[in-house]
Amino acid sequence: TIDFIQHEYGRAKNNGGTYVYEYDLKDHLGNVRYRFDKNGGILRKLQTDDYYAFGLRKVITAGNNKYLYNSKVYRMSWGSMVMVQGSMTR
Repeated sequence: TIDFIQHEYGRAKNNGGTYVYEYDLKDHLGNVRYRFDKNGGILRKLQTDDYYAFGLRKVITAGNNKYLYNSKVYRMSWGSMVMVQGSMTR
């Protein structure tokens, strides 16, 4: 089954056969700063991030979104954060 579908405004996450929409607010460079969803008509904060000038992430509110800085994937490797540019390796 598909775990989530990434789209222009965030992602649709599979929740037992129905999709829950999570929305991203991005800055002028396309970096995700704030992620939220709507639960029972109320907006709920899921994740908040800031960035230093060289791209290092400063976590304000932790979450599980890996598509953050310039919409590239962050991945933990050898105890440090690695940004995957271009292609995905497995």
